Amino acid sequence: VYVTLCLGCSSSQNNWPSVKVSELPVEETMTEWRTDVEAALSEAATANKPILIYWGATWCQPCNHLKGQIIQHPEFETDTEEWTKIYIDGDSLGAQAWGEKFGIINYPTVVLLDPKATERQRFSEVIRYADFKARLSRAQGEAVDFENLVKRALTGEATEAEWNAV
Repeated sequence: VYVTLCLGCSSSQNNWPSVKVSELPVEETMTEWRTDVEAALSEAATANKPILIYWGATWCQPCNHLKGQIIQHPEFETDTEEWTKIYIDGDSLGAQAWGEKFGIINYPTVVLLDPKATERQRFSEVIRYADFKARLSRAQGEAVDFENLVKRALTGEATEAEWNAV
């Protein structure tokens, strides 16, 4: 006997915040989304542009919440103008290999990378747009040496900005 659990799928028992839900496919938003991951990563490196990867699926209710809350937000277009935006539909051919490469295990997931494809931020939950904007900003900032940051925190020397980076 196999039992399948779908956590968060029941509208009567989920904990999702009350947000605008989008049924509009990501490809139909105003923002230009790349689906050829390898080419997009290469072009981002050449152009020295940070990378935003959105992993989702059309059937995924949390993905539709994230699209409505973040991707279709009036400021998204302007705030991500300098970013190479990649959409990976988890059901598309070859998507699972990219999911493994980026360590993606949840729907939805947003991964923010620097131009060399080094991960700077990641989230798999619906967040407020202000929090998304702050994560974009932090992802574009200087790389954080977490080992040194932990040492500074343990000795009480970490600054407020360093604590926020964690």
